Amino acid sequence: MPARDARASRASIIGLTVILGLAAIYLLHAGRGTSPFFDEWDWITRRRGVSAETLLGPHNGHLSLVPVVMYKVLLQTAGIDHYWVFRTVLVVLHLGCAIVVFRLARARVGDVGAMFAAGFVAVLGAAGDDLLWAFQIGFVVAVLLGLGALLALDRDTRRGDIAAAVLLASSLASASVGAAFAVAVLVEIVLHPRRRERWWVIVAPLVLYALWYLGYGESEVRRENLGVAPVYAAESGSAAAGGVLGLTLAYGRILLVGLAAATGLRVWRADRLGPRLVALALAPLALWVLTALTRAQYHEPAAPRYIYTGAILLVLLTCELLEGQVVPPRIQAVTLLGILLAFAAVSNAHIIDTTSGGLRQQAADVRARLGALDLVSADVDPGLQFSPQNAPQLVAGLALSAERAFGHIGLSAAALAHVPQAQGQAADDVLRAAGALRVAPGAPPTVAAPPPAAMITGGRLRRSGGCVLSRATSSDARVDVIVPDGEAVVVSTTEAAGVLARRFAATFTTQPVAQTAPGGALRVETRADASPVPWHVVVASAGNVKVCRAGA
Repeated sequence: MPARDARASRASIIGLTVILGLAAIYLLHAGRGTSPFFDEWDWITRRRGVSAETLLGPHNGHLSLVPVVMYKVLLQTAGIDHYWVFRTVLVVLHLGCAIVVFRLARARVGDVGAMFAAGFVAVLGAAGDDLLWAFQIGFVVAVLLGLGALLALDRDTRRGDIAAAVLLASSLASASVGAAFAVAVLVEIVLHPRRRERWWVIVAPLVLYALWYLGYGESEVRRENLGVAPVYAAESGSAAAGGVLGLTLAYGRILLVGLAAATGLRVWRADRLGPRLVALALAPLALWVLTALTRAQYHEPAAPRYIYTGAILLVLLTCELLEGQVVPPRIQAVTLLGILLAFAAVSNAHIIDTTSGGLRQQAADVRARLGALDLVSADVDPGLQFSPQNAPQLVAGLALSAERAFGHIGLSAAALAHVPQAQGQAADDVLRAAGALRVAPGAPPTVAAPPPAAMITGGRLRRSGGCVLSRATSSDARVDVIVPDGEAVVVSTTEAAGVLARRFAATFTTQPVAQTAPGGALRVETRADASPVPWHVVVASAGNVKVCRAGA
C-alpha cells in the first residue's frame, strides 16, 4: 500500500472512531431516564423460564429467538433496575452496524468514502426508536447479522460461506427484517457464477425459518393491504432515503427518485450488472413491500423503527453505485462530505431529542404507577391493568412478579411525595383503581374528633363535634379536608356535589371520583400503606356541606 493510501486509511479509521465515540456518548446520554416500555414488558413478564414456546413463540409475527435469549441474559445479569445496560448493548450493536458498513463500503469507495458512509449510519437519528428503545435490539441485531452475512460472502471461501449461512439464519431468527438480507444473499448466489454451487448458503437458513413458521409462525399479511402496498412501499422508501440526512418525507421522495434514477441509469449503461448491486437494489424493495403487506393498516410508513434497515441498505446501494469512484483524501472532498455529515447529525439530533423526551415521559409515568402499585401490593387485584396507555398488556400481578425477579423500578414512597403533577396524578389513578381510596354511599356512625385539617373557598366554615360544616357563599364553593392514612370521612350535602381526591398529585383534576345527590351522603375511606402522605378530599357544592370523621 502506498504511503499516501496508508495515511488515508489510518486517518479514516481514526475519524470513524471519533464519529462512533461521539455517537455513542450522545445516544447513551439521550436515552437517560428511560425504562422498559410497551412491547418490552411482554418479554419481561410473559417470556419467563425456558421452553420451546418461550423461545420460539412469535412476537407480532417475528421470530425473536436471538433477542429473547439476549433479554434473558440481560435480565438475569443486569435486571430492569439497571436499564442502562440494555441501552448500552443496543448502542454497541448499532455501532457494530456502522463498522460493518465501513468494511463493506471501503472496497467500493475507498477508506474516506467508507468512513462517511459509516458516519451517516452512526448518526441515523431518524430511526430513533431503534437507537434509544432497548426492545429494538431485535431489529438492530437482525441488521447487524444480515450485514455480517454479506461481508462473509465477500470472502469467497468455504468458511466465509458457512459464516454467511449461520449469520443469515441468526438474522432471520432475530426479526423479520432479516428477510431483506435473505433476498440479498439469494440474489448474490443466483447471479454470481462461482457461488451457484453454494446454494446451501441460502437454502439452509430458509429451511430452518420455514420449519419454525410451520410450527409457530403467524401470517401478518392482510389482503386489504394489497391495493395500497405500492404507495405504502414508496412512502417507506422515501422515509428511509430522507432519514439518512434527517430530512422530511417530502425531501425523501426526491432523494429516492434520484437514487432510483441513478440505479436505472447504471443498469442501462452496464454490460454486466454486479450481483451486489442487484442485491442491494432488490433487498430494500423487498423490505418495503413486505412491510406494506403486513403493516399498511396502521398507516405509519415513516415509523422510525422501519427506517433503520432501509436507510442502511440505501447507504450501501449508493456506495455500490459509486464503485470505483474512490473518494480522494483531499481537503475539498473531506470538507464537503464533512459538512453533509454534520448537517445529517444536527437534523437527526432533533429527532433523537424528541424521541428520547417521549420515552422519558412514558418511563416516568410507568415508574410512578409501579411505585403506587408497590404501596398496595399486599392485596391488589393481580389482574389490575394499571398502565393502560404506556403498558396496556401489563397487569399488576405480572408487574410485581417481574420486580421481585428482576429489580425494583417503581418510585419509592418517599420519591412519590415529590413527583411532578403528571406522575402524581398517575400514581393517584392507580391507587384509586386498586381500592386504596373507596367511596360508598351511606352515612355510617361518626366519631367525636373532626378531620385534622380543613379549609374552604367561597364559603364559611365552622366545626361542630366530629364534623366540619360549611355554608357556601358562591356557586363554586369548595371544602378541602385531609383524610388521615387508613381512616375515613362521611360527606353529607344539601345540594348535588362532586367529590374530588388527590394524594401525590399537586392539584385536583376536574373529574370527580364520586357525586352526591341532594341530601345524600358518602363514606370516603383510605387504606393504610407505607407512605405518610395523606389524601386530600374536596367537596365542590353550591349548598351546605358537612364532613365528619367516620367511625370504624
